[in-house]
Amino acid sequence: MMHLFAQKRREFIAKSNVPEQPLIKCDDMPVGTRFTFVDFIPSYRGTDPNSGKATYHSFGELVTFANVWLRTLNDWELINCETGMTSYWRDPDLYCVSIWEKQTRDIFQQRGLGIKEPSGTYVESALFVLRLWMKKKISPSASKVNLSYADFEPQRLGGDDFEPLDHVVSRMNQELLSCESCGRIINIETVNITSETRDFSECDPESVLCGNSSEIQGILQFVRVYFNDDEVSKKILVGFKDFVPDHLSGGVILKPEYESFSDISDKAMLWLAHDPDLIFISAETRESPMKSRSSLDTKKMRHFLAKSGLDYIRYIRIWYGKELKLDINNGIDKLEGSSSMENEEPKINYFASKIVSTKHTGNLPLCITINQTKNTVAKWFESESDEAITIRGGNFIELFPKSKFDVKDEIENCYQAHNMFINRQKYLAAQIYFDVGSERGIEKIETIKREKLFMNDDKKAVRSVHCIMS
Repeated sequence: MMHLFAQKRREFIAKSNVPEQPLIKCDDMPVGTRFTFVDFIPSYRGTDPNSGKATYHSFGELVTFANVWLRTLNDWELINCETGMTSYWRDPDLYCVSIWEKQTRDIFQQRGLGIKEPSGTYVESALFVLRLWMKKKISPSASKVNLSYADFEPQRLGGDDFEPLDHVVSRMNQELLSCESCGRIINIETVNITSETRDFSECDPESVLCGNSSEIQGILQFVRVYFNDDEVSKKILVGFKDFVPDHLSGGVILKPEYESFSDISDKAMLWLAHDPDLIFISAETRESPMKSRSSLDTKKMRHFLAKSGLDYIRYIRIWYGKELKLDINNGIDKLEGSSSMENEEPKINYFASKIVSTKHTGNLPLCITINQTKNTVAKWFESESDEAITIRGGNFIELFPKSKFDVKDEIENCYQAHNMFINRQKYLAAQIYFDVGSERGIEKIETIKREKLFMNDDKKAVRSVHCIMS
């Protein structure tokens, strides 16, 4: 049947060259779910008359299409947005993804793109998608969302050097504060765009095509900010904070050991709860390549990829804001260090995160679909019966287990040795960020502090043991 559809589509496109609508993956929501994600996937929009190659919807067109869809909703609210990446089988003759083509599994062998399907009809391709994380409203309301976004790219300093992240954020603050009115910031994320050349001259944030992993020579990052233009926001100064795992032992002969993902999540919780003046905007899990521990730089926006592969460190990046208020004496805006109104108690953020992965059994093949992931996310949300939990967002992260039985261990592993030449699988897991509320948050913080005192002594002992052994 798929072969027949492909043949008909070839004939139809060859004759009419009619563009297709972006694909909305919203019809696969589990029945009764209250928390899920919806993907807006670019599709064929015509053939370039100069190159003769198929063209796709730009990222801006996906946002416009999503706004039309959001206006039809009354019982769902938008939590945050994400620039995701998904894998699809495409028609090798047309080199495009269509509504008639099927979505692949979440897991595939890490051998690069262009993998032939067993039938030989399709090959695998990767596209950027707009992913909306949605939550069911307790009571339907008439409030609407007008989604917009702005991209902030690093400026080239000369040669292969680009601005670091803190310089990009500084320019971003200048532009945001210079605007007379700005919508509420929904999410801030750091997006990777790949390049098949080392000069990064063809990197376009609007492009939805991902390069073939066997031909990628480098990655350039940029900052993408999502706004709700229908909601007036006060002026804030945006900042970020990276929580990187500490190196515990090993690294010369033995495999290096780093803090677990739970450890850095606890660090983020302690830091946010310590300062009630911080306005939590969003969080994201990032990975930075490194040749050695001394070469790790999370603010670096450009990375060259070695053919032999690189080791990666996983860390959490928190995006936050502080409110700017008018200084009556000087007549200028300044940072007051307070995110709350007068006579209003500051809101403390009790940050927590959870990596939600579909369980594997001996009989379940190494193949987890998007639908199964949605079911897992929905079941996790239903299991959290405490109404004090406030969902702050979600995103997808990559895990690289050696087998389906190693997924649980890889969730806590912040040291990732994944490259396309080793025998590993690529697994996409959903990560949810939420606020546990004051009661659970205070209890959790006290537990972390007690464990931290114990673990610090324990880590010192571990380091001593390795020093004696070496």
